[in-house]
Amino acid sequence: MYVFDLCGTLVRSNTTFTFVSYVTRREKDYTKYLISLFYRTFIFKVIMLFLRRFSISHRDLVIRLLSGYLKDDLVKYASDYAEIELKYKSNQNVVYLLKLNAKRSLIASASLDVIVDAFCTKLNVKKSISANLLYSEYGICLGLIDKDNDPKGNKDKLLKIDNLIFFATDNYDDYLLCYEASKILILTKKKSLSYWHKVMDNCEAREIEIYLK
Repeated sequence: MYVFDLCGTLVRSNTTFTFVSYVTRREKDYTKYLISLFYRTFIFKVIMLFLRRFSISHRDLVIRLLSGYLKDDLVKYASDYAEIELKYKSNQNVVYLLKLNAKRSLIASASLDVIVDAFCTKLNVKKSISANLLYSEYGICLGLIDKDNDPKGNKDKLLKIDNLIFFATDNYDDYLLCYEASKILILTKKKSLSYWHKVMDNCEAREIEIYLK
C-alpha cells in the first residue's frame, strides 16, 4: 500500500483551515469568514499559546465555524475546493507519484472527511482515513468531529496495513508510520531537518528521501 498525507504533502495548505474560509465566503457569511481569516493569523497563533492551557484546540475552533451548514452543500463545496487546490496548490511531484499508484494508494489525513473524500474522487483513490464531521438527523453540520476516530496523532492506530510500501508526509505526528514503511518521502522546512534526521536514524526503510519545502 502507498500512503499519502494530504495537508502539506499532496497540497501546500492546511485544508481544514482554508476549506472553512472557502465555505464561509461562498455562503456569504462574512462574519464567520473574517473570523476564519483571523484564526489563521500569527496574532491568533500567539493567543493560542495561552488558550491551550485550558485545553482549547485551534482546530476545533475552526471546525466550529461550519456549524449550521447543510451536509449536501459542504460536499459540493469540497468538490470545488479540491479542484482549485489541485490546480494551484498541489505538490506536483507527490501528486504524480500518487497517480502512478492510485489503485494501491490511500490518503491518510486528519483533515475533514468531506475534504478528503473530494480529493480521493479527483485523484481516483478508493481508500482514505479522515476526521468525520458530525451532523444532526436533518443533515445539518454540528461543527464537531468524531473524537473517537480522529486520525490526528493516531494514524498508526487507525491504519491496518500489512505491507506499507511507501509513505509520504510532512507531519511530526506521523513518525511511527515511518518505522513501518519500506520507502519514505518527507517534505519539511529547513528548521525541521534535525527532527526528521533523528527519526530516520531509527528507520529500517530501504529508501528515504527528504525534500525541502
